[in-house]
Amino acid sequence: MGRRKFSSESLRSTEILLRGITQMTNLRSLIVGCYPCDDWLSFNKSVAFLDMAWIHGSQFRNLKLDVPLENMERILLTIPHFPVLEDLSISIRIETTSFIHNNTISKVSAFINQQSSTLIRLAIDIPTLKVDQTLFFYGLGHLPKLIAVSIGQPIERLQPQPEGALDSFLVRHALAIRELRLYFHGPTDTHERPSPNAFFSSSIFRHDFPSLRVLDLGLSYWDHESQFSLARNLAQYLNKFRCTLTSLIISDYVLCQPIVQELVSTLGGKDMILQSLKIHVHYLTCDLLDLLALQLPHLSELDLDFNCLRYKNEGDQHIIHHLRSYNVGFFFTTVTCISLLMRRCNFF
Repeated sequence: MGRRKFSSESLRSTEILLRGITQMTNLRSLIVGCYPCDDWLSFNKSVAFLDMAWIHGSQFRNLKLDVPLENMERILLTIPHFPVLEDLSISIRIETTSFIHNNTISKVSAFINQQSSTLIRLAIDIPTLKVDQTLFFYGLGHLPKLIAVSIGQPIERLQPQPEGALDSFLVRHALAIRELRLYFHGPTDTHERPSPNAFFSSSIFRHDFPSLRVLDLGLSYWDHESQFSLARNLAQYLNKFRCTLTSLIISDYVLCQPIVQELVSTLGGKDMILQSLKIHVHYLTCDLLDLLALQLPHLSELDLDFNCLRYKNEGDQHIIHHLRSYNVGFFFTTVTCISLLMRRCNFF
């Protein structure tokens, strides 16, 4: 896909739009985006119009900055302090390897520190190895009200050596974090991805979060032969949060039955407190629903992505080809919200 150009007409439209923002006195949220498909050089021509958007910045509670550091340099020149900002999301990436970004990264850290007295949620996405995240995370100070953190980074950064810059940031806020999202940008070549053992031996998975309630964990892609190793490592990691976790999301991976069984065995039981579960499975079976109903008695929200329906588990061949309707409600007495998303299904 080629880069999208900003024509003179579109720039004039942008100016009119952003002038209109000055009349939006109840504005509470703003997204500023220059995405990989955009022409970041042309974007710089419109950055000046953002100054108009900052007029009501004193009321902003949610802000998302998804622009290259080449553009961030200009945005940070006029961006104000947001006295009631609670939710901040920033993507940190560069478009050209020749761009010297260390100074800009320090300014991004300083901008976040300026909001430290109000920030409750912080999302940081660093998608490539081109950016030095060490300087960024070491530049972040203590955020006393922070309870929710989302971190995206290249999977190649996962290392067993402890106490890196990201580790230091997480340790400083570990006692307060109630919601944690971890996801990883992986290489397209499966041979370059770490094994489950190497993945979970990374220092980022060694930290304890005693107040953690919500966990959204993105996994890498592994072949079928790695499923038992993945099940064991995932269960070991989740076991640390068994007594506090009320919501679990497993992202970016399709779980097979042994992994689900290990997961449920770890978090399930009469004393479990898990109330919300979102996973993607290969097959939706009655046995799977029975397992969830029996082992997760307090589950009130279930979100299942699945590829196919079967009468039995994965080892059997009773695939439902001509299903017209399927009622799963009777499997649960406590579940109040069920979302079933069927993928690649051709039997309707």
